[in-house]
Amino acid sequence: MIDNAILWDIHSKTNWLCLFSDWGAFTPIMRDYNTFRECILIGYSYPFMRFVCDYYYEPFKHLLIGLEDNVSFMEIECDFRFSCDWCSLCNGILETVKINIQHNPDVPLDITKLEIINSYFDIVLANRKTKVIAEDWCLTTFGKITRGLLLFSQIYLKVEQIELRWCPFKRSRETYYRNKDARYLEPSVQMMYEVGKILATNDTITCNNCPRLLNQCDQFPKATTPSLFQPLLDAMLREIY
Repeated sequence: MIDNAILWDIHSKTNWLCLFSDWGAFTPIMRDYNTFRECILIGYSYPFMRFVCDYYYEPFKHLLIGLEDNVSFMEIECDFRFSCDWCSLCNGILETVKINIQHNPDVPLDITKLEIINSYFDIVLANRKTKVIAEDWCLTTFGKITRGLLLFSQIYLKVEQIELRWCPFKRSRETYYRNKDARYLEPSVQMMYEVGKILATNDTITCNNCPRLLNQCDQFPKATTPSLFQPLLDAMLREIY
């Protein structure tokens, strides 16, 4: 089990509730109640990280060989570094599980815990208009449908839905979230050029390897400290191996 001290340390350093003391950042979220609601439910605070470790990581521990290959952290300084690193870790877990299940679709899964995390994501996405239908994805990805595989498929697709609102790249395409706060203005021509080079040389950019690709962008200063989530990943890897 992941040590509480690691999670509390991340919680204290990210201090995600500082958002509420900054009206400039708070206002655009308040314009969309659903976004504000999801911020509370999935913010990387201690309660949610503990929940993720117990119900999102623990049930899949036997299926996480190779996790280190599917997680990448930002090596650059930018406003969304914490969020992207957390997203990469969460998505890297699911991507690793998916790959290992494809190699052995009959592997046992903890149905009870999968139902709990699946139900939690239902609460997170309760106000979304698009509902997840996972049967086709499950059959295409794993070649069959069982209760465990369907639950995992639903979790995988629900996490993708959450990304649509929170990923700064996906979000920037959604006009409903655009606002006049100076921090959300269009990027510079040079930055668009740098990001364009990354997009042009990579057919698919997944959330788990997005930080690795963004590290190639020369428009961001290099980070001087490791990711706050590196100790959490290291603790997971020690348990897995």
